[in-house]
Amino acid sequence: MHVLLVRDAPVMLENPRQISAFKYPREYGPRQPAFARAAIMPWRGSSNTPQLFVSGTASIVGHRSQHEGQLEAQIDESLANIDVLLQAAHADMGPLSLQDVDLLKVYLRHPEDSPRAQAHLQPLIQTGVSVVILHAQLCRQELLVELETQVTSLQPK
Repeated sequence: MHVLLVRDAPVMLENPRQISAFKYPREYGPRQPAFARAAIMPWRGSSNTPQLFVSGTASIVGHRSQHEGQLEAQIDESLANIDVLLQAAHADMGPLSLQDVDLLKVYLRHPEDSPRAQAHLQPLIQTGVSVVILHAQLCRQELLVELETQVTSLQPK
């Protein structure tokens, strides 16, 4: 868990491929969750380099889970959702791609899926992206994987 105490409010980003968590249907719980898909921290100070934090991102389009039981397809859908958020950060951080990710955290429901996840992410790892694989409880039973990341812009605007 990251806790940030800052003076300047972050720039919240939503994913146009997904319904805002604040508007989720009641089928997912008695009240809607309260989180943004991503946030840009506009750090002030000597470095003045904004940083993007992408919340746990899963294989969800609209509000429906995709690719039930298919680990690799869920990873790809999650990466597509992250890529959309990277594009949304363009105005504040400049052009970004998955290769600009500083750290990709991979949360797996089943620890025995770790070798498959690592093998599937190997092309991204080969570009220099650091990947950490963790075992975790996930928000929906049908999800096998959730991804979380952060990006530090190399050229602040």
